Amino acid sequence: MNNETMINKEFVPFAVEVQVSNFSKSLEFYIDLLEFKAVRIDKNNKFATLSFNNSIFMIKEVPNLKQRGIGVQLRFILNKDFKKYFDKIKSKEVNMIKPIKTMSYGLTRFTVKDPDGFELKFGTKSL
Repeated sequence: MNNETMINKEFVPFAVEVQVSNFSKSLEFYIDLLEFKAVRIDKNNKFATLSFNNSIFMIKEVPNLKQRGIGVQLRFILNKDFKKYFDKIKSKEVNMIKPIKTMSYGLTRFTVKDPDGFELKFGTKSL
């Protein structure tokens, strides 16, 4: 899947793109460890559109940035299989910075950090 043209699935009301230092390393992290799905990969321009739980998430290699992942937290809500997903992620070599915790405001979540320091929160509605 190597394509420079956007496909229909990418035309969504809102999506996030993060700038990463190493395209291959980040792509491996998101696909192999976090189980995001590749929608479109443009290896020439070091860009990928990924999907996760009906969300669009993009990565673009931009080397030599001085700061990355500062002040940004990305949240993904899972409506089913939250604990199963947590157990799968925990069994892999993922930088888990906050284990499962039920918050007072009705969210149960855990947080991981990607290779560039972006924090990703995965959560579900607390029962």
